[in-house]
Amino acid sequence: VMQIDEMPDGTSAVYSFFEPDAPARSLGTWLIVTLAEYTKNTGRTYAYLGLWIKESPKMSYKARFQPLELFIGEKWVDFTPEASSAV
Repeated sequence: VMQIDEMPDGTSAVYSFFEPDAPARSLGTWLIVTLAEYTKNTGRTYAYLGLWIKESPKMSYKARFQPLELFIGEKWVDFTPEASSAV
């Protein structure tokens, strides 16, 4: 399940949840892919993946989506999983 916010330039994942005891189904990944497809199909440019907590193993799948930017210090910064130690 995903609640989204639609903006003129993008779509934001406000809140989502899925069955954590079914990791083989990759439901978090499916939600992001679905959000990206919806964003593209509605003519928007950006898909915002929502909150990411580096220390949370349950959120680690978000870092696999590239290109990826993080909002740090009032600006968007390019991010790669290799550079995550600097965050």
